[in-house]
Amino acid sequence: MNEKIEQMISLLPISFPQQGAAGMFAALATIALLALFAHFVGRVVVLRFVEKLLSSRQTARDDLFVRRHVFRRLVHIIPALVIYSLATPLLPDYPQLTSFLEKFSMLYMIVMIVLFVDVLLNVMLDIYRSYEISKHFPIKSFVQAIKLISYFIAVIAIISMVVGESPLKLVAGLGAMTAVIMLVFKDPILGFVAGLQLSSNRMVSIGDWIEMPQHGVDGDVLEIALTTVKVRNFANTIPPIPTQ
Repeated sequence: MNEKIEQMISLLPISFPQQGAAGMFAALATIALLALFAHFVGRVVVLRFVEKLLSSRQTARDDLFVRRHVFRRLVHIIPALVIYSLATPLLPDYPQLTSFLEKFSMLYMIVMIVLFVDVLLNVMLDIYRSYEISKHFPIKSFVQAIKLISYFIAVIAIISMVVGESPLKLVAGLGAMTAVIMLVFKDPILGFVAGLQLSSNRMVSIGDWIEMPQHGVDGDVLEIALTTVKVRNFANTIPPIPTQ
């Protein structure tokens, strides 16, 4: 991969001094300009074309991708990918600076990918809610569970890159803290499990009438989330009820 990039760079009408601050700053300026150019092409050309194409389809589901700015997260990955690819070929004499640029671009790409997955799941949930089955089998709790897992994986990956350790070692270290985590976060974990059981067993559906005097609830179910159930009362109040 790096050999191909170096061959492409050799075709460009630019040259850098082999050593010294001048060569380093020239290489950094080139990387920054190419990253900005890639971002400009991705955002102004590709993104606008894709969004116009989806808007022209005149369907509510396609418009969700535009209104939620789904593809803008992917556009942000392009300049980071350029920086990651060009750091070593253009700065071979500065391994510490190269390592910093590669780690920084990787961290940025991980964050953008997680945000992309988050907003994509929101769009998929909105599309699912347009079907009648969503009233009888809500999946918001499952979507929230997937988000938690994706954020957890991203945090582990980021920490492993910062400290320079394997993600497996970090996960193994967290295993030793399981008892402490269970004790501190007992209520959220119980609510998490109860929310999954509530959705998977179809114990309550959207539109059902429920009464819970101890919580001051008497009305229709509006939303079933991972840890709460929202109900609209007679007074149009929407109190959240814990699932556990």
